[in-house]
Amino acid sequence: EAADKLQTLAEAKYISEIIKTSHINKFNVNNCNPSNVTHKIPEIKHIAYINLLQQSSAFEAEIMKLLDYDFIVGIRNILAYTSNNNYSPFSYDVTIDNSYLKQIGQNLKLLKQYNLIFDCQMYSKQLLNIIDIIVDSGVQCVINHFGLPIYDILEQKHIWQRMIKKFNHVPNISIKLSGLDLTHQNEYFEDVMGYLFENISFNKLLYASNYPVSMKSELDVNSFLSFFEKNNLVGNPKNSDMQEAFFYTNANNIFKFKSHKKLLELYPEPIGTQVHIPEVV
Repeated sequence: EAADKLQTLAEAKYISEIIKTSHINKFNVNNCNPSNVTHKIPEIKHIAYINLLQQSSAFEAEIMKLLDYDFIVGIRNILAYTSNNNYSPFSYDVTIDNSYLKQIGQNLKLLKQYNLIFDCQMYSKQLLNIIDIIVDSGVQCVINHFGLPIYDILEQKHIWQRMIKKFNHVPNISIKLSGLDLTHQNEYFEDVMGYLFENISFNKLLYASNYPVSMKSELDVNSFLSFFEKNNLVGNPKNSDMQEAFFYTNANNIFKFKSHKKLLELYPEPIGTQVHIPEVV
């Protein structure tokens, strides 16, 4: 995902150069030798940044600058705002302003036209305000960080739960599951996961890491595996489709990764920890 909104084109060019070289030189992992090693890199899909609130002509011009980079599959503009949590990266709630809502709707239709994903980070109250616009646009929308639940405030918890139930009936919305640490909600992980798996199709849920922002979080892939095990969702042949969907197929369908088998053929010895699923951040 775009790390610097002011340098999104520079990021795209940098990633393009990495892909062209198709290898990583001179790395050390756990003091392994030799230190000068060539290794194929994993497949890359990138979400770039464009200001979603600008006029459509300017928005489309920004899209055009990115079309040469076929690894760019979507656009993000973090608009999450709340007065109920310290994590509030945007300065106001754009979803209560009809002029902004109209502009967002027009720009989402452009994303749909250019077959780009809308990578969306908003709070549940905001998402309920904008859901009809997302549906009307037809754009593939991927919600970040569980939809930013605030479980330690009962009213906010209920708003998030209402949002999840509504999302279950929206075909063009999926949810990436990561980043509960951003809003200090780690302790509610099992409650949040339990509600999700009871109230929304698993085909809408994607494992994600939020790496490197959440790399020091106590929640990692093992937390998800532990939840699956406790709920008899791992090692159970009846649930094999669910496991495959959550950890691979859903992400593959949205971000267009190569097939699982092909990934293993291309990268049989990944650098560092061995992971056999696409990393979605």
